[in-house]
Amino acid sequence: MPAARLAPASGHRPHLELALACVGGATRLVRCASRAPLRVFRAVKPAGPGAAGGFGADGAGAGVGGAGGVTAGAGRPDWLVEVPIVHLGGGLLPGESLNVAVRVGAGAAARFTGVGATHLHPPPEGAGGQAAQVRLALEVEAGALAEWVPEPLVPHAGARYRQVATVVLHPGASLFYAESLVVGRSEEEAFSWDELVLRTKIVAPDRTLLAVDALRLAPRPGTREGFSPGLLPGAPPNRSTDWASFGGYRALAGVLVVAEGALLDRLETALGDLFAGPSRGEAGAHAPWPPPASAYPARSGVLGGMSRLPGGAGLAVRLLAPGGGAAMAAIGVILARWHRLWRQGRHP
Repeated sequence: MPAARLAPASGHRPHLELALACVGGATRLVRCASRAPLRVFRAVKPAGPGAAGGFGADGAGAGVGGAGGVTAGAGRPDWLVEVPIVHLGGGLLPGESLNVAVRVGAGAAARFTGVGATHLHPPPEGAGGQAAQVRLALEVEAGALAEWVPEPLVPHAGARYRQVATVVLHPGASLFYAESLVVGRSEEEAFSWDELVLRTKIVAPDRTLLAVDALRLAPRPGTREGFSPGLLPGAPPNRSTDWASFGGYRALAGVLVVAEGALLDRLETALGDLFAGPSRGEAGAHAPWPPPASAYPARSGVLGGMSRLPGGAGLAVRLLAPGGGAAMAAIGVILARWHRLWRQGRHP
């Protein structure tokens, strides 16, 4: 099978090209071409089904940038291939520009992960600097499942970052797309980056727009403008005004799920107990995450909101968490419930 047809927006040769195909009923990595600084660890089948949504004590991780892998506790089905992507440099430098092109072939099922948090480095002191950039072109063919679940971004003081993802989703294909960030390496560094821009566009093969998710965070050191401070109910007391921007929380995460309508209906119902009764199309509903009956401890303090995308194309979830690990574990709760429903749809 050829590599992804999608060319990165820059027109430059990708740093990473991946293609997966369903061969003999199993997903196989059939193309892997990379150049520094990106590499792929050997694609693996996760070791068994795992626990369906059970996690450790609180998943908060150590410090502001604590990050726990979603594969550590989330359901890990043996029918899905996991592809770990690693940046050999340990983080993105100012002006660095990376292009990634991925295709998941018809009937294949793959999860793309990282092996650690992505640190966003600032320019040298006193020097201007361009934003680090990552461009992702992802194509998911008919009947395939693609899950994009990287570890959190960790912006250092003065960092600038732009991420543009374009996903082409064929009829009958399914997408689980997650992203997360923590507010800095320490409390002293919280909200000290210059600008973060994350933009995800999902289109049909004929380029019909299905969804756009755009996020721009540009705090101004000293004033912390660019956020809505202290408006979240149930947020823990702030230890400094720097934390007011996220109501005292240290991590932000988002999940987009795009699939056929009947599957989305079932997923919306399955996730309903994680929120305070959100209704279809209701955005911005925040509630303590999760309810006491959940396997994930309520003391995690994660807040979540769920809404249906315009036109009913998918579901969008936003999360606030006390740390990167808690955010990833909450994503894992959603992922485990999604897996059960997706698998039931394929093998009722």
